[in-house]
Amino acid sequence: MNTKQQIISVVAGIGALAVLGLALGTSYTVKTGEVAIVSKFGKIVDVKGDGLHFKTPIIMSKDIMVVRNTTYDFSKVEVSTKDMQTISLDLKMQVEITDPELVYRNFRNNYVQAYVTPVAYESIQSVIAQYNIQDFVSKRQEVSNRMLESMKNKFKENGFNIRSINIVNHDFSDAYEKAIERTKIAEQDKITAEKEYEKQLEIARKKKEIALALKEEKEIVIKTMEMEANTLNDKVLKKMFIEKWDGKLPTTMSDDVLKMLK
Repeated sequence: MNTKQQIISVVAGIGALAVLGLALGTSYTVKTGEVAIVSKFGKIVDVKGDGLHFKTPIIMSKDIMVVRNTTYDFSKVEVSTKDMQTISLDLKMQVEITDPELVYRNFRNNYVQAYVTPVAYESIQSVIAQYNIQDFVSKRQEVSNRMLESMKNKFKENGFNIRSINIVNHDFSDAYEKAIERTKIAEQDKITAEKEYEKQLEIARKKKEIALALKEEKEIVIKTMEMEANTLNDKVLKKMFIEKWDGKLPTTMSDDVLKMLK
């Protein structure tokens, strides 16, 4: 093979590769849950759904965008409550793209970092700031629902649909954990003191009841003695004196004795 034939063979090979490359460049496949943003000289001209598609080589390009429902994980998100306590949150958020052309125009394929994440962080902090830490603990599902409502319109206006956001875990700061521990100890001490107070109060009640019973008993005895004393009139005393007298007159007699003998 002479030099001319070699050159022709090389050119033919390059031509064949070019034709093959152009042929391959004209077709592409879009998977389920994705779309292709087709541009011509950098300007969006079409949005293609799943399936096999063709485009003009060189002058047309395509970017694949995932539009199906996607779960985003947010870990260790530090937020402050209404009473200035710090909570670390783990959240899961489900988002789908409803207007891929709008999303692509605004953010290209950088929409997660440029929009989803910052808007989510802003809404999460805004909602948490409306709750005291105790309310957050008791109303965690309510907090998640309010986060969802706060983001819905913002996402919709920019071509997204937020389907759900859920708090899957939370943790408090060390300072608050210690405060909780101190509160629990104080509550337990209060319960113990209240029980001791009730015990001493019961003892005091019983002592008072015993004292009242003794007082009533003493009063009864005194009244009985008074009644007995009142019944001992002169006739009774005279009779008692006569019954006990031995018939002998005393050598000296007082006026009382003389009265008894009359």
